[in-house]
Amino acid sequence: MHFVWKIPDDLTETELLQWNMTIQHELKKCLPRYHTRAMKREFIHSFGKVTHAKPAFLREAYRRLTDDASAASSLEEVEVNSRKHRYWTLKIQT
Repeated sequence: MHFVWKIPDDLTETELLQWNMTIQHELKKCLPRYHTRAMKREFIHSFGKVTHAKPAFLREAYRRLTDDASAASSLEEVEVNSRKHRYWTLKIQT
């Protein structure tokens, strides 16, 4: 994605660089984040092989690392994710 904006003529090179970085940072906050099911599946598959962790743990790790807010694929997954989320929340608070 490309963005174009007008720049003031009276800025030094350092000020211009700082100004551009500030604008880029503000734009980044406004852009949507995309996560595909394939990306999530690849994460769970790859890290599951290495860590031998349970899928619920890997789903929660993916959700926290990527700010993923996708819905669970089954009622069982909803229940497991809810328990795992409560566990992680308690661990972080202590």
